[in-house]
Order: sequence, then C-alpha cells, then structure tokens
Amino acid sequence: MGVHSADAPLRPAPRPARLRAARGAAAHDTLPIAQALATQGMERWPAESLPLDWMQTVWATGLLGVHEVDPSLGVDVYLQEWLDDELPRFTADPPKEFNSSDSMSPAMIAAALETLEPTGRYTPILDAADRYLSVARYAENGAIQHWGDGSVFEDLDQVWVDSMFMVGVTALNRHDQTGDDVFLESALTQHDAFVALLVDPNDGLYRHAYDVPTGENIPAEAVYWARGNSWALLMAVETYARLPQDHPGAEALGAAFVAHAEAVLNTQAEDGLWPTVLTATPEDGNYTETSAAALIVTALMRGVDLGLLDPTQTNPAIDRALDGLSGRVEQDEDGAWVVEGTSFGTNPGDYDYYLSVAQLDDIILGVGAVALAFAEADGRPRAETP
Repeated sequence: MGVHSADAPLRPAPRPARLRAARGAAAHDTLPIAQALATQGMERWPAESLPLDWMQTVWATGLLGVHEVDPSLGVDVYLQEWLDDELPRFTADPPKEFNSSDSMSPAMIAAALETLEPTGRYTPILDAADRYLSVARYAENGAIQHWGDGSVFEDLDQVWVDSMFMVGVTALNRHDQTGDDVFLESALTQHDAFVALLVDPNDGLYRHAYDVPTGENIPAEAVYWARGNSWALLMAVETYARLPQDHPGAEALGAAFVAHAEAVLNTQAEDGLWPTVLTATPEDGNYTETSAAALIVTALMRGVDLGLLDPTQTNPAIDRALDGLSGRVEQDEDGAWVVEGTSFGTNPGDYDYYLSVAQLDDIILGVGAVALAFAEADGRPRAETP
C-alpha cells in the first residue's frame, strides 16, 4: 500500500461522484440490506424518542450514508424531526449547553442537514457547539479533551480517541456547510494532535486515551481498542478527501492514514472482522466486534477510492470484512433484521476490561455503522470469489 505516485491524480472527484461498478454477479449487493436497516430503524426508534448523544449520532451518520445513495426513504425528514424535537432547548434562555465531545456530536448532523438544505434552522445547535469548543479543555498540543465542565466525568483531564471522530467530523461537516476553510484546518490540526498523543510508535495503532496530568496513555500497555481505531481511521480519510490537492498537509495526512490502515489490516481476524482489542493473534474472549469492523471497512473503501490504498492488496480484505458483516445481519422469525455483536459504550481501560464489555444485538450505533458500510459498498466489484 502507499500514497499514489506523483503522476497520478491525488484524489478522484469527491463523493457522491465516487466510482461504482455496474451491478453484476461479481459485485457486492449490499444496498437492499442498508435500506432495510434504515427503514426498520426509523420505525423502531421514532425520531422524537431519540436523545441527543453519540450513539444516535452514529446512527444518523449511517442514515445519511444510505440517503446519499437512496434519497427516497425520508431520512432527511426523520433527522429533521429528531433535531426539531430538541431545538426549543437551544433557543431557550438560557440555552442548552454541550459539555463533552459526545454530547456535542449531534452538531455533526445539524451541519449535514444544513448542507442538504441551507435554512439556518439548526443554527442554535451549531452555535452551542461553537460555544462549547470555545470553552473546552485542550491538551498542551491542542488536542481537545473528551470531557468538559459540568459533564459526568468533569474531573477527568483526558484526551480520548472518540473525540477525534465526534469533534473532527463535526468540523468537516461545518466546512461542507459553510465553505469556510477554518473548519477544515481545525480538523487537520486535531488529527495531528491526536496522532502525537495516541499513536504507538511501534505498532502504529491508537491507544484509547491520554491522561493530561500524568502524561501517560490509557491503557499503559500495548492494548488498542478496535472501535477507537475505527473512529480515527474514518476521520482521517474524511479529512484527506476534503483537502485541496496542493494543501501542504495533504501528503503527511495521507501517509499517516496509510500507515494506520496497514497496521489495522494486519490485525484482521479469520472471520473478516476485527477483534475488540486489535492484535494479529487474538486470544479466547477477544471477540470480533461489529461496529468497529463496519467503520474500518468504510474507511478502507474510501481510502481505495481516493487512491491512498493499493486496491490489489486492500480489496480482498474489504471483501472479507463485508462478508463477515453480512454474517452479523440476520432475519429473525418475524422477518425483522437483527445486527449482532456490537459492544456497548466503552471507557478507557485495560485488556481484561475491554473483553468484559458486553456485546449486544441491535444497538443503535451498530445498526448505523453497518448501514453506512453497506451503503458505501453497494456495487463494488469483488476482488475474489468467496
């Protein structure tokens, strides 16, 4: 794998003008399941019943991925209803304030909706995100800390890899919405700051957290949480996709993404997915986890399409991951689709802690992550016959 040669274009046209193969026997046919997951989920989780939090943001991100391919399902209306139900809290006096990277993540969706239909309707939510970023805690190198004043863990001065996605992709969507490069530069700055604090120089993978007072990583051991690495991988490739070809940071960002992707690919399990603690030789109990695999394979597909990753080496791994994810989506006796094997919310911890986090079926973030991957994968030619 590697960055494209100098005589090749740095990147193709941005999505949604990404390359799609003509559907055939040798192509992935994943859109029908993505559509079914989106339709079923919107019925199961009514918009007005959803809280504003990070799991719902991942679900909404998956819906937007499906909407990009099939805008007929009413995803935009559903997401508008979700945010509309919360809007009065942001226009009240005093307005609702965010207090963590997790809590502000729905601003990511507000910006995406304003990009689809610029109405100014969700300006109060975006303003709340801007206010939070202006008072949030930052490490000395500029990496945003995960928890702010007034949050449940306000006593923790820690940088979590989760914030790389929650804050970084919000900045990218704000760039799409406004065209203001300050948001793009902010995302790139955060990426570089997180790399400096969290990437292990030996293994090339992200630790979960950095403790600011002690200057130590959590976990201290060479233990790498899969979903955390998926957050970082997807945020990096999305940032690269938006950088101008001649941006001075493009080459370094592309190289960092490739190095991370290679390290992640080296830990792919036999079932095509990734163990919840990334390692090439997972022990008993180190289960493969659905949401991480879905986000990782989405990032890998985008890395190939952007010319960053060698398709001859990466596409077989993509095929195995998509087949593995297909095995995690089953229909029950009533015909309802069930997404199996997503781990619950996870804090920084040691190896045994990560393995103890429960795997559950039909967690909203897992459904969203799989819908995103399957919408992205539809029509892609197979590199090999399974």
